[in-house]
Amino acid sequence: MQPQIVFLPFLSWLWLTIIAIVISAVWWFILHVKTSGGYWFELVVAWLGAWLGTAVFGNWVWTVNNISIIPAVLASIAAIMLVDGLAKIWASNKP
Repeated sequence: MQPQIVFLPFLSWLWLTIIAIVISAVWWFILHVKTSGGYWFELVVAWLGAWLGTAVFGNWVWTVNNISIIPAVLASIAAIMLVDGLAKIWASNKP
């Protein structure tokens, strides 16, 4: 059995990147929620959350290039909240 190559088409990657940039910029610059990882760390976390959003929340109203927009946005927000919360917990538990 041949291993299958899993790839992400360019336009799907572009949509995930746009969603991650918007969510992380709002989180960092407008809401002023900052972690020790910096803006780029939050951007990567937002991108990973948006990537997992369709798989976790399913397909909802708007789907563009196999990316469901609403689940991607919700999962991106959830991922940033989760990582920010964990970073604050770990920072408070330092000896």
